Amino acid sequence: MRLSCPRELSQRLCAGALLLTPCLLSLSNVSPMEAAINTLVSQFKAFAGKEGSNHTLSKNELQSLLTSQLPNYTKNASDSSVVDQLMSSVDKNNDGELSFLEFWQFIGQLASTHGGREKQHYETSAYRISKMESAIKTVVGQFVSSARGKESLNKDNFQKLVQRQLGNIMADTDSSSAVKDMMRGLDENQDGKVSFQEYMTLIGYLANSLSESKTKTQTATN
Repeated sequence: MRLSCPRELSQRLCAGALLLTPCLLSLSNVSPMEAAINTLVSQFKAFAGKEGSNHTLSKNELQSLLTSQLPNYTKNASDSSVVDQLMSSVDKNNDGELSFLEFWQFIGQLASTHGGREKQHYETSAYRISKMESAIKTVVGQFVSSARGKESLNKDNFQKLVQRQLGNIMADTDSSSAVKDMMRGLDENQDGKVSFQEYMTLIGYLANSLSESKTKTQTATN
């Protein structure tokens, strides 16, 4: 699954419409989607920084995250060779560490396969679901429920999802024209719909922007 780079996406979306809150969990009316985005970012940052930069994951930090937060979605995470292979597949600049943007490529793969539409049969009663796994399932579940059995979100479904689930992290979600413009920016194949891949690109853009906002806040307070 190839996700568009959120930095590239920002050229097609209205960046001025993005309203970021440094800590979404402080909001009393946070939506399940916003809480999930915040969890994905917070868990990444919780494991980053134990070695080297506190904004990236080293191999050891990635392995710790996989075994702790993604045990049901990754196999043989305790095997160093498996982690090496995963690291090399998403470490685009070959610096030996994963930025949040690089890590999101992996999250997109999990959401499309192990955590998402292809394995919705996972029963929470039979599995101990971690915070990050629960967040991935929420992100996927919101798409599935909004699409109403379809492979893509049409204009009405996409607008309802944005309005109900992203009203705190984005501004102008009640504006039909603003959401329409955003949908047009996401719609890479210009079919008038938002596919799961295009949807995950949007969530990645928001998550990466939130991660950068948290980084700036941490830097300013240190």
